[in-house]
Amino acid sequence: MAYSVGKKVQAVDELGRWEAGKVKAVEQNGTYLVSFDGWGPEFDRNVSSDELREPIEPFVGEQGEFKDRQMAYSVGKKVQAVDELGRWEAGKVKAVEQNGTYLVSFDGWGPEFDRNVSSDELREPIEPFVGEQGEFKDRLIFFFYKITRPTDILPC
Repeated sequence: MAYSVGKKVQAVDELGRWEAGKVKAVEQNGTYLVSFDGWGPEFDRNVSSDELREPIEPFVGEQGEFKDRQMAYSVGKKVQAVDELGRWEAGKVKAVEQNGTYLVSFDGWGPEFDRNVSSDELREPIEPFVGEQGEFKDRLIFFFYKITRPTDILPC
């Protein structure tokens, strides 16, 4: 399938994930220069037609209602999302974008670390991160030792 300049698409990013973007240029060699939504031009990428597809229909309707409740998360929902380093981290849905992605604010990090993620990079919080009232517990797991001398501490 041929894509034209300005066409909204989903393309495979550097980490192998399908991300929303738009075709910036059609190259002589048949590849496409894609600009990813929410990312600067330094993240633009040349991709083959195998790494492009039509955008998946958004999960949010014109009135803001969810179309697919199984995959949808609402604003304010506590979640775990994949951060820039590929780790699952605690956070909260800050916005549901029209392209079906979610803007996530990570707990303990400033807004400059907010990230748009696809539904496959988002999940319900799993134990032991969530308390009885739905609050996040500290993600660090502590082990208690009776330490009698400095040599008792073993490296992890």
